[in-house]
This record gives sequence, structure tokens and C-alpha cells, in this order.
Amino acid sequence: MVVDLGFTEAVGTRRGRQFLRCPSRGLAEIGIDCARVEHVILTHFHYDHVGNYALFPRAVFYVQDDEMAFYTGRYANQPAFRHSVEVDDIVALVRYNYEGRLVFVDGDQEIVPGICVHKVGGHTAGMQVVSVHTREGRAVVASDASHYYHNFEKNVPFMVLHDLPGIVPRLYPPARLGRAARPHHPRTRSAGAGAAAPGRGGHRGPGLGPGALTPARPQCTLRHRGLRGSGGDPASATPQGRSHPVPSQTRGVPALYRRLEERILARDQLGASQVFYDLVRAGRPLPELLRETVRIHGPYTHVPYHQRLDQGFVRFVNNDHCLLSARTSLRLPAFLPSELHYLPMAQTIWYVPTGLDPWNQLLGKMPGHYARRTYHPLPDAPPPPPQVHWPDQEPRFLDGPYEERLNTWLTLVERGQVLEAYRVFLGLFAERRRRPQLLAHLAFAGLIDVQDRMLYNRSYTTGHKAYRARATIELGEAVGWERAHPILYAGVPDMAVGPRWYSAYEMACQVSWTRLAEEEARPASSLDPSPPGPPEARLLANRTPLTRRERRRLLQALTEAHEPDYIEEITALLRRGKDPLQLVDTLQVAAARILLEVGQPGNFSMPQHGYEYTNTLRWFFDTFAHPLRLRLLYVAGSFVNQCAWWVRHTPGNGAADARPPRGATDLAPQELLRRLDAAMVALRPAESVAWTRAYLKAGYDRKPLLTTLALGAVKQGNDPHNQEIGLCLLEDYLRSTAPDRDVLLLACAQHTAGHVKYGDPLECYRRFMEAFGLSAPLA
Repeated sequence: MVVDLGFTEAVGTRRGRQFLRCPSRGLAEIGIDCARVEHVILTHFHYDHVGNYALFPRAVFYVQDDEMAFYTGRYANQPAFRHSVEVDDIVALVRYNYEGRLVFVDGDQEIVPGICVHKVGGHTAGMQVVSVHTREGRAVVASDASHYYHNFEKNVPFMVLHDLPGIVPRLYPPARLGRAARPHHPRTRSAGAGAAAPGRGGHRGPGLGPGALTPARPQCTLRHRGLRGSGGDPASATPQGRSHPVPSQTRGVPALYRRLEERILARDQLGASQVFYDLVRAGRPLPELLRETVRIHGPYTHVPYHQRLDQGFVRFVNNDHCLLSARTSLRLPAFLPSELHYLPMAQTIWYVPTGLDPWNQLLGKMPGHYARRTYHPLPDAPPPPPQVHWPDQEPRFLDGPYEERLNTWLTLVERGQVLEAYRVFLGLFAERRRRPQLLAHLAFAGLIDVQDRMLYNRSYTTGHKAYRARATIELGEAVGWERAHPILYAGVPDMAVGPRWYSAYEMACQVSWTRLAEEEARPASSLDPSPPGPPEARLLANRTPLTRRERRRLLQALTEAHEPDYIEEITALLRRGKDPLQLVDTLQVAAARILLEVGQPGNFSMPQHGYEYTNTLRWFFDTFAHPLRLRLLYVAGSFVNQCAWWVRHTPGNGAADARPPRGATDLAPQELLRRLDAAMVALRPAESVAWTRAYLKAGYDRKPLLTTLALGAVKQGNDPHNQEIGLCLLEDYLRSTAPDRDVLLLACAQHTAGHVKYGDPLECYRRFMEAFGLSAPLA
């Protein structure tokens, strides 16, 4: 039984709250697996009590009737009440009700023998406390019944309440139920479940206090001539003068989506963009726009294989970037001014018509982003339509234990049985309570698929399946899994499309068994059976921070030494109890340093993907408690080390002179940011890095700098990498524990200004600004 769930790290960062640990970690340290918890009591619906519901896939949730009625009723949107909840949390609980995972209580009720809930109200409409029978009598988990001793000692209720007459008689005298718990103190409260012990604190960098930027579902306040935003979710954008949101079934919206599909499949960037502008003016929410866009392009963005033999040459066939661009549309708005929240989505709509069927594009059979040099249209003949290479499928349901069926799916992926693997995945996905485990394995399947060499290769995967899996998961969460089938279809089948490279991961497995296992558990010969569990499992609890010397040695092994130096360093650090997250953050610093060594636009491909892989790995550690995640440190180490040698041995690279300009320290912060923005737009990478370094050296507030860097990334179109890599670096800057994490911001400026551009990269940005009557924003 778990009482209350705390808030998520993303929500805590956005609200300026200290995040001590995830409930899953705290519970794990006392021997409780969140995935096996069957009962969760929610005392009330405030954001700091319900945020981690997704960690408990098997649980049913006990709530008071009045709590659900109030927060789905007419007054929940009032500022006095809206401030204390996250709308996504309430929506998730409503979905759980339809899935049969909510148990409603009206008043007092025994949940399991010895544990009862009691409705007290006051703080919220359906506030409940929990009483537990113990050997010493009844103890009360009072939650927010009182926040400070001052509240009940001085007869002064806490200021956040629903019903003052309802709260006073229940607190004064103190609750009648028994020995009350200590008051909840909101400034020191852990962000975990009630059972979680205090853990390590989150990291907050200079200038990032309350209100700091964090990747989250965007909030829209789009202003367009006769339109204005309400300041809430994109779904709430309303025509001027209205006092209520645009209805979900706005007249003409289905026709607009049909028109959008027609223009995308016709490869009409201008026409698709115009329809998108109309959908924004109609107040359509961003998750809906994302779902429909993925639905349209999903059938046409798969490839039959990621390699071809052309005239005896091995050639690479690109992975779809439409899905990855959609992910940036979901996350980048959190870094942007409110009037530009839809600009990343505009860049996605601009790109998608050019990204269809890359297989036939590279064969010269149809136009698009990948056919700039291969497609030659026939006179008076329309271009051929995009082809569906992998048709959608119905689920296949297997028998047997879940873990065995999960392994069957991964085996089908490894064998390249694309459609059968996809069908089995859909069958597993139907088991709602096991979805977190399945989604973790989906991301894992992508993360282990990375090539083992770069120099002189043109056929490579560069971690794209991992990025596609992450985009699938984040977009599915955003639109709601019950409506996310188009997203699964767009993202899941590609995991099994060949070729598949597992040699780097095989190396990691061998290191796990021969170096990380205890001496007695190591193999005596190659004929020994596989170990029954991860030999490195005990090291998942490592929490010792890296010393400065250890970080320096690891960075040197990653960027300057040959294999196996980085393998030896990672192994030694894990065996000394070092925190895996700090190893990931050091890998990111190494990858960012390599980006700063790139000297020509066309040379970013390998190192930018090296960074994106470390970003995806950090997200994986933060999102899933996958038992094999430590092995991925070695895969990432291999990736980063290869990038370092690729950059070193590819002509045209080397760090440019990016020292702060003379007199920069005398400039005001807004002027420094203005010059940085101008340098990025002018595609001058060394100058962009120099102005970023000058701003950092001056010690100014980081938040405006992050906004400026995000603006620089989102202005540049015609290739989703412009937004993807910038987003990755900004996301990681906010959560990194590395003392030299500023290098991520320098690398962001370098990549945005330096990465190769196609056509007019600012065309989409200019058209968006003109369509909505916007002027260039100030950071």
C-alpha cells in the first residue's frame, strides 16, 4: 500500500521545487518494486501528491467521490484551485477510471485490513486521511491536513484550502482518529511517495530558480490579429471575446485535417503550412496536431531496409526524421516565448512533405529532402506517390509468462521479422498494466542497436532507432495511449528493420559478466550458461559522486585514448560505487566537447548523433528502471570514442578561435543576446560560441540565454537536426550534474550556427511570423 505519489521531476523543476528523488528509487531501496504495488491511496489531487501515477502500472487508486467530482467540475478552472493541480494528472485519473483502475470512496472505508481512509475535506473538496492500526494504536497519515505546527497551534489554517468552515472543526482540536503524523512542510517535503526515504537532491545551476525552464507539455498563448490565447494548454486558445474554449468538434476541423493530408501527400510545403495555420487559428491543441500529422505520414516514412547495394557500393538509407521532428515540436515550446509555441510544429509541417519514402527518394524515384541530387522529374508527368513498405497490422497475442513473451518480441526484432515483431508488440501493448515494462524494452531495443565503427563508413545507424523509440514513447504519452496507435505504427516496426548492429552491446554484455560480476559469478569458459540475472545489478544502487580527477580521467579516455581505455575507466568507476547518472553526464560533456571541434557544416553528422545518443541515454535512465541500463554506458562510451576519432581524422575539423570579443564584458545582457542571435542567423559558429561564452563569463541569468539558443535552433528549418540537437543540449543542461555543464550551451550555439543548411533555412520561420502578424521576439 502506497499513500500519495509526490510530483515528477519535470513538474517540480517547472514549479521551482526541489526534487529529492523519484518514488521508484526510494521504494526500491526498501525492497518495494513499484510495478508490483497493487493499492495506492491518493489523499487529494494536488500536483505534489499524484504526479507519479505512471510508475504503478498494476495499482488501483482509491479516491474520494467529491475529489473527482470537484476537479472535473465547473469550478476547477478557477485560479485559486487550478494553480494546485496539473491538468495532465487529472486527465490520467479520468482515463484510469474508464480502465477500471479507480475505486471511489464516499466518506470512511477500510481499504485492506487495518488500513482505512477517512474523508476530512477542508484543504480540498475530497481530502482524505489514512489511519493505520499498529501495535501502539492507530497512526494517521494526515497528508496536508496541516502543513505546519503553526497551523494548529495558533489556529491559523494553511492558506491553500477549499472550505474554511470545513477545515477548522477537523483541525481544532486535532483529528480524532489517533496519533497524528507530523505536519507536512512544503519547503522540505520529498517529491516521492510517502514510503520513500530522503534521497539525493536535484541540481540547480546558476540563475535557475523558481520558474526555470524545463521540457514539458507546452502552454499556448498565441496571439494572431483577432485571436488570443488563454494562457493555458494549447487546447484553450480562444477567439477574442469568447469566455470558453473552442469546442473539440469545431465545425470544419475534419475537413481541415483531410486537406492537410492531401497537401502533405502532394509534397506541398506551402499548402500544408497554410492548412496548419488555419488549424492553429481554430484553436486545435498541439497533441491533436501531432497525432494527426503522424497519422498522415506514418505509413510512408518506413523503409524496407536501411542499406542498399548500388553498383556494388554499400549505401545508407536514412531513418525517418518526421517522427523525431514531432518530438521536438512537443518539447521545444517550453523554452520559447508563448507566441512562438507553435513554431516548432510549423517546422515539422514544413519538413514532413519532403521526408516521405526516403527509400524511393534515394533511388531517384520521387522528390523530397533526400532526393536533392537524384530525382529528375519527367516533363508533363506528375511525380509518383510515396510507397507503403510495411503495412499496418493486427495484434498477435501470445501465451506464457509476460517476461517470456517480452523476450520473444525482442528476439523477433533481433531476427529482423518486422511484421511479426510488430504484431506481437501490439498484443503485449494491449496489457495496460504492463505497458511501462514494454515501453522500457522498446527504448532498450533501440539503444542496443548502434554500429561499432565510423571511420570510412557511409552505412551507419548512429542510434536512430533509439531516437525513434523515444519519440514514440513521448508522443504516445502526450496524446494518450488509447489514441496513439498511429504513433505506434510510425515508430515500432522500424526496430526490426535491418541491418541491426549489436556488437557494441555484445561487448557491454561481456564486460558485465567478466568484469562487473563478483569473482565467483564470472564464467569459467565460453560454454558456461548465461547468468540468471544481471551480474551488475548491485551497482544500480551506486550513489557516490565522481571526483574532479575521476571526471578528468574519464573525459580523457573518451576523447583522447583508444579502446579499451574508456572501458577500463567506466568499469573501475562502477566498481568503486560511482553514480551512473554522473557517468552519463560526463559522457554528455565529452560529446559536447567533440561538437565544438567540428570545423565544417558537413562534418556534424557523426558527432551530433553521438550527442543525441547520450541525451537519449540520460532520458532512459530518468524514465525507466530497466535492469540492464548500466551496460548502455559502455555502448555510449564506444559511440563517443568513435566520434572523437572520426572528428580528429576527418579533414576540416578543429576548434576555432571562440574567445569572448574584446569589450564584451561591458555590454548589457540583452545586447550580448542580440549579437548571439544575429551570429546564429548569419551561420557564424565561432562567433556564436564567442558571444555565448561572453554571456556565461559575465555571470548573467541563464534563463534568457536558454531562450535565445532555443530561438536560434527553432528558426532554422529544412532539416529536423537543427531543432533536434539544440533541444537535446538544452534539455540536458537543465538536469546535468556536471560542474562544467556550460559546455553544453557552447555546443548548442556551435551546432545551430554551423550545421549544414539546405535551401533557405529561414523560410518557414518568416512565413510563420507573417501568418500570425508577429515581430521578431526578444529573448
